[in-house]
Amino acid sequence: MNEDICTVVPIDRRDLGSGDTAIYKTLQIMAELTIKAMSDPLVRWHAEDAVAGVPPGDDQAEIDAVRAYLRARVTYRRDPQPVEWLQAPGWVIQCYLDKGRTAQLDCDDLSMLVAALLGSIGHRVAFRVISMLPTEEYNHVLVMVYPESGPPVRVDLTEAWLPDGFPQARETRADEVPLWEE
Repeated sequence: MNEDICTVVPIDRRDLGSGDTAIYKTLQIMAELTIKAMSDPLVRWHAEDAVAGVPPGDDQAEIDAVRAYLRARVTYRRDPQPVEWLQAPGWVIQCYLDKGRTAQLDCDDLSMLVAALLGSIGHRVAFRVISMLPTEEYNHVLVMVYPESGPPVRVDLTEAWLPDGFPQARETRADEVPLWEE
């Protein structure tokens, strides 16, 4: 029987612990899912659609095109409580974007999707986990892109849903997980 993968949500329940231990375990799972998605032809096709018409080698234009492509197809939504819900990039594309549905994603899902698309077209990407709290507990993740030339580019799709004029919070702590090999 040929079952539609979208009718059965893949669930992997794990005890990740708490605090920084849980954060770094989550980042490791995110990295595994994203690196796998970078070589998925479906992910690559969506990245190619996003950058169609962009001159080859224009890193910033490719990043902006992927950002705009996703903003038109996803919206920000928090995870259910008290669960860390990770949605694999390929699954999001196949079960939402390819079906014309708007994906409802939180910061980790958005970061995996952005990183997978950009990574699939050759960009060096990293997850940047940050705290914007006085306690320095990590509370957000975004993507950093490291172009061949020029400064790193911060890609945080959650900023699209902030009210106009909303100040960017100051990072009180940060770390990065690169998704490329030297």
